[in-house]
Amino acid sequence: MIQCWRLDDSRQTLVLGCTRERLAEVVYWGARLPEDEDLTTLYEAHAVDVTGGMLDTNPEISICPEATRSFPGQPGLILRDGSGAPYLPKFCLSGVEQEEGRLTLTYTDQQEVLTYAAHFAIDGETHLIEAWTELHAAQPVHLDWLAAPVFPGPQLSDEMIDVAGRWCGEFQLNTTPWNAGIRYRENRTGRTGHEHFPGLIVPCRGATNARGGAYPDPLRAAKIAEAAGADGITAHLREDRRHISDDDIEGLMDVLSVPLNFEMAATDEMQQIALRHKPHAVCIVPEKREERTTEGGLEVAREENRLAHFIAPLREAGSRVSIFIAADERQIDAANRIGAQVIELHSGAYCDFYAEGRYDEADVELEKMRQMSTYAHDLGLEVHVGHGLTYDTVTPVAAFPEVRELNIGH
Repeated sequence: MIQCWRLDDSRQTLVLGCTRERLAEVVYWGARLPEDEDLTTLYEAHAVDVTGGMLDTNPEISICPEATRSFPGQPGLILRDGSGAPYLPKFCLSGVEQEEGRLTLTYTDQQEVLTYAAHFAIDGETHLIEAWTELHAAQPVHLDWLAAPVFPGPQLSDEMIDVAGRWCGEFQLNTTPWNAGIRYRENRTGRTGHEHFPGLIVPCRGATNARGGAYPDPLRAAKIAEAAGADGITAHLREDRRHISDDDIEGLMDVLSVPLNFEMAATDEMQQIALRHKPHAVCIVPEKREERTTEGGLEVAREENRLAHFIAPLREAGSRVSIFIAADERQIDAANRIGAQVIELHSGAYCDFYAEGRYDEADVELEKMRQMSTYAHDLGLEVHVGHGLTYDTVTPVAAFPEVRELNIGH
């Protein structure tokens, strides 16, 4: 039996889950999920079987990893009984208390000697999540180590930053390469202050393929999205191959049963790749090497003649051609003249304003997209919208009657 709990504020959702009343694990921590999100499905998708179904499956990273369940790293609890012998508890869920913004999970061990409680609280104003642990013993024990509730570390990071120093050299940032395992700082004085900051900052980079390798796996992500109900998959093969690789496009063409929308720059190399694979749709986007992701829409009106000749072979090969543009009447007219069948309106400005709390400006951008959706539809163009859309921003855009497709991704 799977049990799940969630905490929300306006920006984020934290989901914890467990099976067979074991210690819970963090299943999801990210952008706010819809109220009707199926947490059981989320828990099942979170479980990664890297052993191929073998009996020696990897133990979960629970909020208090247990040595008794073969957890290979630092356990969340190390203690000895009154005689000094190691005590290895195996906890089972005994109680749940939840109210708005707060969650407490209580566990007892098999001998009913220990009661372990993990507390979580989310602050709607600061958007900080507090997590702390309590341990009660029915008889004397020697406690050597007790961790706060454990969160899984990001796997997409290059470095770790901690703070050290004293007197005139306080707040010195020490940067070391990211590596898994315990990060331990001993403080014999028993005091913790700014000069002995008891924390670790782990900057998390985006899910890119900048370093190559097999992780993250776009094919697996695409199949998960497909299984969850996505109507199509959009993949952007950049000139610098920062996001995905050529092999990923070939793999997506082989494994997907939903349409593939191939995002690409208007270059000869990308045109040849698209003609070789003949995806369902091709979306032409602007691309600059120095940008982290696509910024702004394509300047169609300025390059009308070149783009008309560029997309003609793609249409002849059977791909639907979409142009990624700003919600601007001049650009829509140009996209229509060059023979594009679809336009995708750039929703980045609207989403950025919303995220910054500049709601009046976000409303202006939203209204602009609404008007231009109607304008493009009246010209006979199919209208899509994409870039930066989140659970908070997508609903008003999805309500536009002319919009046939939304591209969700970061």
